[in-house]
Amino acid sequence: MSPLPDHERPHRIISDIVKVLLDSQERDWEDLGSITFRKRAKKVALEPDNCFDIQNAQKMRPRMRIDMTVDPPPDLAIEV
Repeated sequence: MSPLPDHERPHRIISDIVKVLLDSQERDWEDLGSITFRKRAKKVALEPDNCFDIQNAQKMRPRMRIDMTVDPPPDLAIEV
């Protein structure tokens, strides 16, 4: 089922505030959106509404896939 506007609006507003704050601090960041993190061994997954790479933005930006066994987790996750 697709998220409804009453769920989408709050996390988009929060994400926009985060972007403005990061830009005002002249920080490098990458908006990863709603990405699913899986732990196959435990058969569990986590999917925040939005997440950001900040400290590792430059390193992670060119990657098309994230491997949580070797890559760092996002610095910020937003869940509404």
